[in-house]
Parts: sequence; structure tokens; C-alpha cells
Amino acid sequence: MGIIDHFNTDQGENSLNLVCTTSDPGSYKCIFLANYRRLPIDIEWEQSEELKHRMSNSLGMSEYICSPSIYDSNFSVCGSKAVLTYLNMKGSTPSLHPHTAKQLALQQYWIQIANARLEPLVHEFPKYEKEVRLILDAFDTNLLNNKSFVIGEWSLADIHWSGLIKYLQVQGHGDIVTIYENLKNWLDKVKLEIPIYEEDCPQLAA
Repeated sequence: MGIIDHFNTDQGENSLNLVCTTSDPGSYKCIFLANYRRLPIDIEWEQSEELKHRMSNSLGMSEYICSPSIYDSNFSVCGSKAVLTYLNMKGSTPSLHPHTAKQLALQQYWIQIANARLEPLVHEFPKYEKEVRLILDAFDTNLLNNKSFVIGEWSLADIHWSGLIKYLQVQGHGDIVTIYENLKNWLDKVKLEIPIYEEDCPQLAA
């Protein structure tokens, strides 16, 4: 059993149930945010078709994005954006909300780059390795300028980027990370915020 089967940081609370699919980087993002927020959570891994059937029964959403999904008592919601929003409002650590317009804008900018530019490419790496490297070049330079986290302070942008980096590593493409010194230093800081980061994950299908 590794993380990604189960973790529970507070036995005094009822666990949330997070259902993930191995083909979805958003699943890692949600797991990492839950870990940072110290939420008691049980994690299940299902094939996308199985999850689609489950969400069709509970929310009537079989034709929409259904991974990851979360169940909390009589409430359920699906899709990484919705699940991340829910997780960010729960838990014992401070929620991740920048306090200035500048920091909020920068957070949203780098989340946008992660989700709209990088995420579609990692699904077909190494076909798009050149394009991935170009994006990581820019990301590494940004980290050099900020000296610490993506926007200079710990934020949801770090959750999104760490989920994508973890996805590449689990797929067997983690060597690309070693090329970037600032990215490696950033990842060391991320692991302090997300202790679960280095635990075993289910292997993705080739």
C-alpha cells in the first residue's frame, strides 16, 4: 500500500473518498493538495470507463469530465478544477489564496500555462518532447528569478506544476527533470510541503 492507495492524517475525522484514474495528471494535483491541507482521504484508482459509469449513476455526468471525483458524505463532484476548489476550502492548513492582485494574477498565469500548454503534451511524451522542453525552459527561468516557488510564495500554481512533473516521472520520463537545476531545487521545496510526493504511485499503462 502506498499513497496512492490510502492516507489519513487525522483518524478523528471521516475520510473523504477521492477516485482517480491513472491517465489523468489532475489526479496527482488533487492528491497533493489534499496532502498539503492535511485532509483525511481514501484514494481509489479506477479505469476511466469505470469512473464514467460511477459518475453517471451519481451525477448524471457520463458525457462530461469525470476524473478525478470526490465523495464527502452525501456530496460528490468531479473534474480536477472542481475537486481542487473543494479541497482548498477544507483541511487544517491555510487555504492557498494569494493576498495581492499581482500574486493572484501570476498564480493564474502559471496555472494556465500548466493546464493549457503543458498538460496536453505530457499525455504523448516523448512525441512532444521538444515542445515540453521549451515550456520547461521557461518554467526553469521563472524559478531562477523567483528563487523559491512558482510565484515566489507557495501557491496553487505549485500544486498544478508538481502534479504534471509527478505524472512525467510515473510514466518513466523523470530524467527530463534532471536537466533543470532550478526545477530540481523547486521540487525539493515542494516535497517539504507535500510529504506524500515521493511515495509509490500506481504504474501507468504504457
